[in-house]
Amino acid sequence: MGATYSNLILRYTGTEKVADYLEAHGRDAYMSAATDGFIGVYDKDAEDDDNEVYSLASELTEKLGCLGISFICADDEYFEYMVHSNGLIVDSYSATYGEGEEDDDEEAGSNFEIEPGDVDKLCDLFNVPDKKDEVTKVLDGFNLDGEPLFFPSDMNLKLAELLGMPSSLQMLGYYYLEMDEERREEMKGLTKTSGG
Repeated sequence: MGATYSNLILRYTGTEKVADYLEAHGRDAYMSAATDGFIGVYDKDAEDDDNEVYSLASELTEKLGCLGISFICADDEYFEYMVHSNGLIVDSYSATYGEGEEDDDEEAGSNFEIEPGDVDKLCDLFNVPDKKDEVTKVLDGFNLDGEPLFFPSDMNLKLAELLGMPSSLQMLGYYYLEMDEERREEMKGLTKTSGG
């Protein structure tokens, strides 16, 4: 079984306000410390239902007046991001990886179906307009050196790094953190809110 997780990364540094919102709304979630201007939110309900991560992103970005990007990876066969700004969806992308053996001569991007996003808008929102070519390459299924990206979780990690997000917040979800005490200890300032 491949990587399966969902999370919300906020471009925001006010951890107390995020924690207050999660507690007030009875969210069972882990929340990272602010790291390089970003906070990771790993919510149990969002992990169980994709629609929950979208509603959480909408509500939090509207309440806090910030930008947020949700990442979903399902069994390393499906990858999706959705960007919310002040409660509104402003960009989205998804890739479904094909089943079966990949032909050695096959282009990397041809073994999955893409619902493309808006690379220009994405890079402008995250203040990295100089990264548009690299982001395009990654979302087309290639590493920066031209090698294929065979797993959606790899795409997630490369994209997040290009957008300026710390790798320590990536490829995580509620259940990964719940089961991995060592990882929780490594994430200094990680807090948990309770669903009551």
